[in-house]
Amino acid sequence: MKMNGVKLECPNEAILVLPRPDGDLVFKARAILDYDEFDKICPEPNAPVKVLKGGKKEVNRADLDYIRAVNEVNERRMAWIVLKSLAATEDLEWETIDMIRPETWLNYAQELKDSGFSVIEINKIVGLALQANALDEAKLEAARAAFLAGQGKE
Repeated sequence: MKMNGVKLECPNEAILVLPRPDGDLVFKARAILDYDEFDKICPEPNAPVKVLKGGKKEVNRADLDYIRAVNEVNERRMAWIVLKSLAATEDLEWETIDMIRPETWLNYAQELKDSGFSVIEINKIVGLALQANALDEAKLEAARAAFLAGQGKE
């Protein structure tokens, strides 16, 4: 795809700089273009089927084990988004996370905490990953203002 004659090839990126006395920490997050990798490693659970009187079958989405499994997949998806997006940060290494082992993904928050990040800083880092994957209203407004300012010059 092209826009204004320029081929569009790069996903959205966002940068966060956290100041430190011994040097700023620069985090970069890149948008995830598809979730195929996640879906292969961590597929959606299937709701159990219950048999009603008369032999009619019905999917039981109220089953507690199913609800727990859905919640677990959703938590892992969020962690995967954060980890996959932050993979754009140069030289960032996780000590307890293995990207092919979903049970390790939720460790990212504890690793950040253990590395001396405050709760607010951790929220900013997670927010960076989310920002790279979606436009917020402030970004849209800034882009709109820049576009309209450029229109006035022509």
